[in-house]
Amino acid sequence: MKSKSTDSVDVFINKEADLYNRYTFSEKDYIKNISTRINGEVIEYLINEIKTFPINNTLNINLIISNNIYIDIKFIEGIIKENITKDIVVINKTLRKTHFKSIIFSIVGMLLIGVTQIFQLIEKRYSLNEFIIVMSWVSMWKAVDLIFFERADLMKEKTKLLKIYFAKIFLK
Repeated sequence: MKSKSTDSVDVFINKEADLYNRYTFSEKDYIKNISTRINGEVIEYLINEIKTFPINNTLNINLIISNNIYIDIKFIEGIIKENITKDIVVINKTLRKTHFKSIIFSIVGMLLIGVTQIFQLIEKRYSLNEFIIVMSWVSMWKAVDLIFFERADLMKEKTKLLKIYFAKIFLK
């Protein structure tokens, strides 16, 4: 059995403002129940860095911090997970909508194919029949596009976010 290997990402923090969103201040504000969010650039940096990493590997995030900053690792882990959770929820909602839309497009495509069969039996309107056939195939293709292409992109994005969510964070 093959063991999982570990990938590492180094994040350099020179001052507290590099870590937190500019509309929040510090860990003290978080303790006072004021909403503290991690700087979006940190999350974007992590997502960009793990693009080339294999999906099955675990992730370690090394925060390299200058000497004059005190940061609690559990606090940082909490706000990273809070930020990532919101993005994962949005992706899950989008996945559900995509699945629903693909089912609707499939049903519409099948119904239109059925309508063409009825037109062939009743009347000899070939141009209308051809138009409905084209529309049915367009509808069916949209369903395939949603399932195999859009859904795949969303799943890749979700996998990256989950990898960051379950990453181990270390201070150096």
